[in-house]
Amino acid sequence: MIASHSIVVQPLDYVKGSSFRDSWIIVEEAQDLTQRQIKQILTRVGKNTKIIFTGDLGQISEDDRHINRHNSGLPHAVNNLVNEPMVGSIVFDCFVRSPLAALAEKRL
Repeated sequence: MIASHSIVVQPLDYVKGSSFRDSWIIVEEAQDLTQRQIKQILTRVGKNTKIIFTGDLGQISEDDRHINRHNSGLPHAVNNLVNEPMVGSIVFDCFVRSPLAALAEKRL
C-alpha cells in the first residue's frame, strides 16, 4: 500500500504547504506537539478528509521544547474545539500496557 501511495508516511516538517483532500490522517504521539504544530496540521485539512490525533498526556516528552500538560497542543485543540459539531473527542480511562507501566506513568 505504501508503494502504491495508498498510504503515505510523512514527517511533520513536510506538511507545510500541503493540502489533504479525500484522506484519512492519523497523527500519532500528538501529546508532544506544540499548539502551533497542531494548528499547522489542522489548517491543511481539505474536503472529505478525516483526521485523528492520538496521544497520552501522561507520556509527554518534556524536553528542550518545554511542552507539558498545560501547553501541549493536543489538550489545547480539544479544549477549544470540543463543542464543535464536526469534532469528536474520546478519552480512555484504562491503561493498556501493564500494571508496572501504569505505576511508572503515575509516579515518575
